[in-house]
Amino acid sequence: MSIAYRAGSAGNTNSSLTAATSFPAGWQPGDFTVVIGRVRPGTSTTFTTPAGWTLISSGYDSTAGHGWCAYYRVLQSGDTAPVLTSSVTGNWAWAMTGLYSTVAAALALDAASSVTLNDTFGNSFATAAAAASTAGDASLVLFAGTGSGTTADITSYTNTLTGWTQDTNALTCGITGSSSTTQRMAGICYQLAVGTGSIAPGSGSFTTSAAQTFRFLSLQVLVSEAGGTAHTATASLTVTPSFSASRVRGHYRTASLTVTPSFSASRVRGHYRTASLTVTPSFSTARAVAHARRAGLTVTPGFAIAWAGGAPAAAPQAGSWWGLVTVFRQSREEFREYASRPPMACPNDGEPLRNAPATPSGSGVELFCPYCGFRYPRDWSAPQRPWY
Repeated sequence: MSIAYRAGSAGNTNSSLTAATSFPAGWQPGDFTVVIGRVRPGTSTTFTTPAGWTLISSGYDSTAGHGWCAYYRVLQSGDTAPVLTSSVTGNWAWAMTGLYSTVAAALALDAASSVTLNDTFGNSFATAAAAASTAGDASLVLFAGTGSGTTADITSYTNTLTGWTQDTNALTCGITGSSSTTQRMAGICYQLAVGTGSIAPGSGSFTTSAAQTFRFLSLQVLVSEAGGTAHTATASLTVTPSFSASRVRGHYRTASLTVTPSFSASRVRGHYRTASLTVTPSFSTARAVAHARRAGLTVTPGFAIAWAGGAPAAAPQAGSWWGLVTVFRQSREEFREYASRPPMACPNDGEPLRNAPATPSGSGVELFCPYCGFRYPRDWSAPQRPWY
């Protein structure tokens, strides 16, 4: 698989119901982004999921006196960073990491572990294993903690997790004050291209300049591409062009045909790329008069062209303009048949349309696009034939 690290961000907020976050630098639409927030209200709290984000886990640890929330989202154009919200005021620490596909594949949550509560003050934390169903997943270990308050003025801090890379941009610590209500931390580590099955992180080690100890919580999130094998898909396209003859007896006008085939994109389940291919066939017969017989043309992406059924046959010697009328009639009938077919892909973004779930009779929803909300036949405008 081809999942890569984009960037991270982190921050702290004091004495608030909410914590405003910021996206990792250079984020792009399609990035799979996770955020973990930790707040210490000193009493049980609940959390409100930001609009458009999906909850991974949330809860409250009465022993440590802190609550946590973790969410993910595949970012879209125009998104703004989420605001984390607790039902009780407290001091926050949060961290965020973004991943992306190097082959422009869709990323999705594969699995998440349960939250491990490390309630004994110390400098290390354990994380439960999650099981990857897809080879090449990326593993994210999200962690947060509350300090014991035995020392003050933490001026530096680091974290290590064997086999995982600490996202140094997604690591923060409340660095001043000698109270457990103010000393807090949050961070994210990542490992790319893990195997299938149970992925067990080792023990993380968080150290500070003042040898502060913490009560930790942590969980693992596995991210996968949406399936497929890179660069193996091919597609063939059969094109039946019709050509109008010139007024010169015995000669057919050269015709230009533009074909836009669809290719199965690398690694994306149900996603299509488009490419433009121009085909210019030329026909001539010695004695044909203004009648173009349709020829079957098979176009295989890769730009290999082969005639289906042999070379185009000569047009009849008689018929003249009546033959041209026949061509137009056949063209019109073929276009009507084409326009009557349901679309296979969304006209807005090219995504394959999916069958709608069971709906009340008469709703009119037969196909839909899961990305932009397009509905067929509700939003469908059938192709319009040119004037001829």
